[in-house]
Amino acid sequence: GWHRDKPHFDKVLGLSLGSPCAFRFRRRNGAKWERHTLTALPRSLYMMDGEARSQWEHSIPPVAARRYSITFRTMKRA
Repeated sequence: GWHRDKPHFDKVLGLSLGSPCAFRFRRRNGAKWERHTLTALPRSLYMMDGEARSQWEHSIPPVAARRYSITFRTMKRA
């Protein structure tokens, strides 16, 4: 479902393998939602930082074929 990674993480990096997927983003804009969707192709890399981490939620809906995601997170400095 829609979420933000825990606030003690800083950057989120991922490697998408297998089936392509829709990588959805949303953030509240007044009474409405602002939305963007990116396609994560097989063997694609992504990084979420800055506003993508602090202001946007993300979600990946179910896909028809097998998909793997390897995710790395850095920790914020104390």
